[in-house]
Amino acid sequence: MIKKKHHGRRFGGREMTKLLKGFLSRSRISNNTAPKLASLFFAVLLWIYVMDIENPETLRTFKDVPIQLINVEELQDSGLILINNQNYTVDVKVEGRRSDVLNVKKAEIGLTADLIGSGKGNNSVPIESNLSADNVKLAEMSKTEIKN
Repeated sequence: MIKKKHHGRRFGGREMTKLLKGFLSRSRISNNTAPKLASLFFAVLLWIYVMDIENPETLRTFKDVPIQLINVEELQDSGLILINNQNYTVDVKVEGRRSDVLNVKKAEIGLTADLIGSGKGNNSVPIESNLSADNVKLAEMSKTEIKN
């Protein structure tokens, strides 16, 4: 018959509980518990005050916001076509109060490029923006025109 050889001491449930109580009674974790909890409570209150009541100004970036091309049909009626007929996108930063900026959806950012007046050859068409969200403004776009 083969027996398992035990190295070290085995702890039962009571011994482990006794060991943990002894450790916690001597540790820094259990010392000054009331001031630590009060500090944590006031830190959370201060954070809530700053983030909700103060509602600071903030920026938010939206990646790859699509640009809608306008008057493509009139361009084609003039006998011209877009060689680079691709989906144009741009990165946009919006600015406003934190609560307002967090509620902005990508679909609320309207970007258009009007192709009327474009001629033969390379053209630079300015990107126009229309932000339908209240109390938020467009702060920055990664490019202000598309080249076609």
